[in-house]
Amino acid sequence: MSILSKKGIIGLATGVALFAGTMSPFVAQASPPNDGEDGVRPPMMDQHQISPDKVAQNLSDTFGIAKDDILDYVNEGVGERALSTGCFLAKASDKSLKAVMSIKMKKASWRDVGQSLGLTKEKMESTGNEIAANRLESKLKIAKQTGLGLLQDGYQPNDIALANELAGNSKKSIQDVLAMKKMNNTWEDVADSLNIDESTFRNDIKIIRDAFSNAGEFPGQHNSFSL
Repeated sequence: MSILSKKGIIGLATGVALFAGTMSPFVAQASPPNDGEDGVRPPMMDQHQISPDKVAQNLSDTFGIAKDDILDYVNEGVGERALSTGCFLAKASDKSLKAVMSIKMKKASWRDVGQSLGLTKEKMESTGNEIAANRLESKLKIAKQTGLGLLQDGYQPNDIALANELAGNSKKSIQDVLAMKKMNNTWEDVADSLNIDESTFRNDIKIIRDAFSNAGEFPGQHNSFSL
């Protein structure tokens, strides 16, 4: 059983939210250290926020929590990162969002909240994998068990998504395509090895961006793609 850390909890929740399209990359990258602890949205981010209704709907779709319950906190000014973390912990612990946020009001950190809920790192990782697998299935028609197996093997959701598109264009399996991606090559190199032209490759990326993005930018692209 692994010990929970504050950074680990927020990192897992943020990663899920970015992939699912519930949080803009700007929010995740630019949030100051205090964001996620007091939960108040920093004024500097207001121009990058999507509408409260859309935030609540995205989080509801991702974490299976009632939209109206989430919208109450959004309207109170709870930041996207803090709310994503709360939703994530509610999902992982099978508790209500209200119960989780009530604990947060009494505790010093998200780590304390996670411990109060009896959560382990392993449980949170499995929850994150389940959410990502659900989104891969709903957005890109990747069978949940296939996606879940690849996630459990350590592959990143973004890489699975692109490998799926390249596999469809080359009659290869997702597993075969993922095996072609090495530390010393790029996804563009993989596409070239599969005789996939640049136009088709760019269209594959667009399909994924359109499926997951809420702000015209593919979540995680700077970390997962070297084009």
